[in-house]
Amino acid sequence: MPATAAPTLDYTREEYLALDEAAPEGRRWEYDGTRVYLMAGATPEHNHLKDNVRSALHQRIGPRGCRSYTSDQRVHLPPRYVYPDVVAHCEDGRYTDESPPSLLNPELVVEVLSESTMDKDLTWKLHAYQDIASIQEVWFAWTEQVRVVQYARAGRGNERENGHAWTQRYFEDKGDVLRSEAFDLEIPIAELYELVL
Repeated sequence: MPATAAPTLDYTREEYLALDEAAPEGRRWEYDGTRVYLMAGATPEHNHLKDNVRSALHQRIGPRGCRSYTSDQRVHLPPRYVYPDVVAHCEDGRYTDESPPSLLNPELVVEVLSESTMDKDLTWKLHAYQDIASIQEVWFAWTEQVRVVQYARAGRGNERENGHAWTQRYFEDKGDVLRSEAFDLEIPIAELYELVL
């Protein structure tokens, strides 16, 4: 979901949670541990791509008892709080007791990039995702061109603790197939970009 405002001044965690809880329907805030970012509406292409990713995941991992959500599910990456475009987990979900509850153990995170969110998504959010031991893959998808970048953890566990590295794979043609070893699935890139490009 694109951000429409520059980050504001410093906020405490408690101030952020109060701000996000009081937000009107359809508005969300993200928190990088210091500043808050207003999230707002998205383009039709962004929404189609996000919905296609979630649908493709649900078809493949839903029958196994895995869950996937779109951008209304807040995720806690201590000390940060984010709303990924798509998030999934196969282990039992663990949540905070905040309002709304925040998912603590995502395993797959997907961000649909836009001009207004790209810098944030590809910098502090990517680093925060890679620091969370439960996250096995992070996908970035562009709306202006066929392009998906898949970051996959080379092994289970936190990279800093266990020395595990991340691999990158690029998919830039509708004939490509995204393969995920962590989730034992394959998704044609054309399926993700249906009605988008």
